[in-house]
Amino acid sequence: MATGADRIALALGITTDPKRLVRAIFSGRRRNMNPEFEKIHLRPVQIGPEVKLQLVTTSKDKIRTTNIDFADFDPEKLWHSGYANLLVDSTTESITARFTKKGEPLVSVKRAENVQDLAHDKTRNHLIRPESEFAFRLGLTDKTGRIKPSMNKKFIQIEEFVRILLPLVKTMLEKQDLDEPSSSRPLTIVDHGCGNAYLTFAVHLFLLEQNISNKVIGIDRREDSRQRNRDAAQSLGLGASVDFIADEISNFNDIPTDIVLALHACDTATDDALAWAVHNSAKIVLVAPCCHQDLQRQMSNDVGPWSLVVTNPILKQRLGDILTDSFRAQLMRVFGYRTDVIEFVGDEHTPRNAMIRATFGEKLEDSNRQDEISKFRNLADFWHVQPRLGQILEL
Repeated sequence: MATGADRIALALGITTDPKRLVRAIFSGRRRNMNPEFEKIHLRPVQIGPEVKLQLVTTSKDKIRTTNIDFADFDPEKLWHSGYANLLVDSTTESITARFTKKGEPLVSVKRAENVQDLAHDKTRNHLIRPESEFAFRLGLTDKTGRIKPSMNKKFIQIEEFVRILLPLVKTMLEKQDLDEPSSSRPLTIVDHGCGNAYLTFAVHLFLLEQNISNKVIGIDRREDSRQRNRDAAQSLGLGASVDFIADEISNFNDIPTDIVLALHACDTATDDALAWAVHNSAKIVLVAPCCHQDLQRQMSNDVGPWSLVVTNPILKQRLGDILTDSFRAQLMRVFGYRTDVIEFVGDEHTPRNAMIRATFGEKLEDSNRQDEISKFRNLADFWHVQPRLGQILEL
């Protein structure tokens, strides 16, 4: 059986393989150690006929980009300089490693289908074309097709959503877990808490460019958002394939749905979106939660040794974030979804950069389902909380 050291060695080995590496992030620092940079992002880039390793180093006052030969990179030296966290995505797996306060490595290896992006000049190789009419119509770019400085972080978030969604769609189509879309039977996508509909339009148009027929419905409780977004759809000639509804997520009628999205739906609106996905048998669910106030309000300070954590407001907030998304991911597993929680963009683009990624597998057998339910209830009982998603799903 592979040890933690074996798995870390696997991860470090991937960072030197230009055919497998998608990205890697070294961050944090171990106790009593002081690595040179706060964070290092790695990825392969195509420069002329060669594939180089791009290092983006972040320190307190500077971000620097360097391209080197893969053969010149020493991941062992970098790792042992004192970083506490490691994320490595390859074309076939995602590996995360972190050191506990006791200095013990905790390593997770999961199968994944990640896509390399070897483009050196990111501004010229966007998945979402900045010069597209929808980007200008929605205020993401100016008339020349340049991304507005104030919208750059939002543009990156939207693009990474699309980057994660596409391989999931293709894989499920290949496995026939999704019906082959056509003009008469397009994929149905629901974007909950769509707001200004940046993601709604981006997903729709990008999938069309991949010859994947789809219809998107954006849900937002504000009537002014619905009207503005419908006007945008009409002006773009998309009125038949993109629609908007003004309603609460929890009130929106059930419809057969293939994909459910939610980007920063506030507090329990994320729970509503996940529950809606379960009730409507969505095959793919991508949700990037926002604030997590509901569970934090419920958390008691009387939780044994954990009292040392929850009596500190900042630590209680961060722990509440972790617990909330842990409950959500576990409940999705109860209902047959293959689920993980990933970082979909760097925290320099948004502090709310966690994503719950779920694809439907099959309903669990009763014994397995009860085991997963027990895990959920045991954690809820320990913290004396009632997670909102559990209430909606009646667990």
